[in-house]
Amino acid sequence: MPAFHRPMSTGQIASYLQMSVEVVNKWIREGKLKAYRTPGGRYRVEEADFIDFLKEHDLPVDEEYFGLQKKTVMIVDDDQAVVRTLSLAMAELGDFEIVTAHDGVYAGYLLAQSSPALVILDICMPGMDGLSLCKFMRSQKETQDTPILIVSGFIDEEALRVADEYNIYACLPKPVSMARFYEAAADAMEIEAPEVNSGAK
Repeated sequence: MPAFHRPMSTGQIASYLQMSVEVVNKWIREGKLKAYRTPGGRYRVEEADFIDFLKEHDLPVDEEYFGLQKKTVMIVDDDQAVVRTLSLAMAELGDFEIVTAHDGVYAGYLLAQSSPALVILDICMPGMDGLSLCKFMRSQKETQDTPILIVSGFIDEEALRVADEYNIYACLPKPVSMARFYEAAADAMEIEAPEVNSGAK
């Protein structure tokens, strides 16, 4: 589970549990709920400690409230081997929900069903190609700012022009360098990239 370090006040905890602040303070004094005092003498509870408290006492943990829901990464490529490789690579970066599509049309359908934190796509695909999908995403309010990472064997001047015009995060040629992929994907997701052997391509 991710580490959470945001402090919560007793008022916030009471509101979450729909109980009084006095009950929360009682739990703290009895050592049931781990807390510390601010310089002003007020109790504060780390989110991680509160989540542990909820689980220990079989109380509901609202994943949306705590931001525990998995981020979704969409991989769009008609080559299943590439999809598997990139899926495994993303697993090295974190615990993400991976959704896949083998053409731009189906990817467009999936975009209406989910809100991916990152879209990784090929250019040459049946139906709607990757560049057309980029244009479609930027025309939609829900995906106009979604990071897009192109991984393709067909990165030409037109692809680079579209990438610049539609604010594509990065264009990586196939066969993709895993070191460069980790770096680009991690930057786009604002997470730390894993260490890669210096000899890895």
